[in-house]
Amino acid sequence: MTAPDDLIFLLDVDDTLLDGDRIERDLRRHLDYSFGAERSVLYWDIFEKLRTELGYADYLGALQQYCLRPRCSWWTTRSPIDCIPAPST
Repeated sequence: MTAPDDLIFLLDVDDTLLDGDRIERDLRRHLDYSFGAERSVLYWDIFEKLRTELGYADYLGALQQYCLRPRCSWWTTRSPIDCIPAPST
C-alpha cells in the first residue's frame, strides 16, 4: 500500500465567520483618523493590488507593504498591530 496524500483544508471565512464589510469599514475609519486620508488611500491601493494578485483579502500583507514605504515614518516607533482597530460596539 502507498501512503495517502496530505490532506489540506481551506476555509473561506469571508462573511461566513467574519463580517468582512465591517472589518473594512472599521479599518478605513481607523486609518483615516489615525494617519490621514492620503495615507489611508495609499494603504487601500496596496490592499486592492494584493487582492487582485492573490485572489483574497490580505489586510496584514497590505499593512506590511505599506510599512515598507519611506513615507511611513510611524513604523520606527510603532508596531504594525497599532493599525488594527479596536472592535466597535
